[in-house]
Amino acid sequence: MVAEARSEGLPARAQRFAARLRGESLPTFNDLASPPDWSVAEQERHSELVTIVGLLHARPAIDAELNGGRLGALAAFVGEDLFDVVCDADIGQLRAEFLTDDLPTPVELLEQGEELVERARRHREFAPLAELAAEILAHAQTPEMEPAE
Repeated sequence: MVAEARSEGLPARAQRFAARLRGESLPTFNDLASPPDWSVAEQERHSELVTIVGLLHARPAIDAELNGGRLGALAAFVGEDLFDVVCDADIGQLRAEFLTDDLPTPVELLEQGEELVERARRHREFAPLAELAAEILAHAQTPEMEPAE
């Protein structure tokens, strides 16, 4: 974060170089000409993608949780249909560092989802999480999967 703040006032070329030093991947021409599906989904249905990414991130915690009340509250917040779809998704392809054993509150779920989508934008190694979320979003049956309030 500090390094990002220091590079903000720099010329564009210096900012790109600073991003590379931080390990961020910059979009290539191919990325701009043919963006990944998750990037398109993120632009079109941002809140749904963020919600799904947050749920996928918390899947180990969801799978291990025994308190039905906590799970029910999370399912009510995101919608039971979406919750069920994400719980049925195969997360075996995701790296362990993309996942957490801590069950988030609904607010934490959205914050974590936002952070992970931002990381996927900047670091290609996080893209599989966003790609799986976009796949779930594309195949979801419910058109309006906005988190319940």
